Amino acid sequence: MNMPITTVVFDCFGVLYQDAFKQFLDDHAAAMPQPRRHYYDLAKQNELGYLSDKVFYKVFSQDTGLPAEQIRDYFNDTDCLNTNVVTLLEQIKVSGRYKTAMLTNIERTFLQRFLDNHGIGHLFDVVLASSETAHVKPEREIFEALADRVGTPFGEWFFVDDSLDNVEAATSYGIRSHCFTTTDELRKALSEAGII
Repeated sequence: MNMPITTVVFDCFGVLYQDAFKQFLDDHAAAMPQPRRHYYDLAKQNELGYLSDKVFYKVFSQDTGLPAEQIRDYFNDTDCLNTNVVTLLEQIKVSGRYKTAMLTNIERTFLQRFLDNHGIGHLFDVVLASSETAHVKPEREIFEALADRVGTPFGEWFFVDDSLDNVEAATSYGIRSHCFTTTDELRKALSEAGII
């Protein structure tokens, strides 16, 4: 029997934040000398905290000829915020019935800048970035680190992520999960779970 849901956990990038990184690679593929996989590998190193923001943006600047600050601004573009998902999150928060958390694979400084730029940090009781743990989703350890911080067990979570690998892993840990595709589908899933 399922335990009552007490905690709603959101991924950030691909759910609240539409994928500016992928869009950037799409827009600049012709100018970039390395295969796409190379840049995703750099992003993963940055997410884990092994590659600083300064070095990360310097590589992109060298490979595209664009100023590092312009690339940083592109990744922080306010148009990349999914305001429809924010509306759902606000509904959840205002209800006062659930803890809310963010669990995301990214470098914490970048994440904090995103939260500050959009004024949405207050919507989360707990925020955990992969660079704070040296683990990334779908590794169980990062979910356990969040459980320690939020103070609720996996069986009381509802987890939203755009990665099927992350969702399948979370489900195997006993977490009710939804693979994000559209806001309408997320709204339906939250409604069916009795959250909104």
